[in-house]
Amino acid sequence: MKKILRMIGCLSCLLIFSGCQTSNINVERYTVADDVSASSWRGLSRIKVNLAGILSDGALVVKISDVVLRPAQHHRWSGKLEEQLAAVLSEELKNSELISVDIDVSKFYGALDSQVEIEALFTAYQNEKKISSLVLEFNEKQPVPGYECMVVTLKKGWKKLCDEFAASVEAQSRAAL
Repeated sequence: MKKILRMIGCLSCLLIFSGCQTSNINVERYTVADDVSASSWRGLSRIKVNLAGILSDGALVVKISDVVLRPAQHHRWSGKLEEQLAAVLSEELKNSELISVDIDVSKFYGALDSQVEIEALFTAYQNEKKISSLVLEFNEKQPVPGYECMVVTLKKGWKKLCDEFAASVEAQSRAAL
């Protein structure tokens, strides 16, 4: 009889604790491509973005120390980050439709001290011939702490790098004529 009562007690506890496991955790979704035109999304096939390591898991990334990067579990990208970054570049390269681009992104994150870092290698090809290769960097302190401001600063930095790269490609195209 005591064994049956203990089993009923244990089952009751399990049922009570299993009911406590449900939690309402909000997952915030972010984008850097909200202002990209629909036509620029069509040009993604000519732009290939490779994200280094942890950057490709769908979460915003925070640099904790010189050797620690941490994904923000409840702060995620609204879609594939690779596609968002490519769409922003596609918007900038509208006048260079004959160019294809490979981008290797090694840094795209914020840090605990609110410093935002971006680093990427942009390589442009025309008719499968390499015409440009640039490593571009962006480092800036975000004005206020928080994930939303981090994304705004990342967006600003990515757009700046894309502008620099597009200007370089245009200059090289004009020089080749």
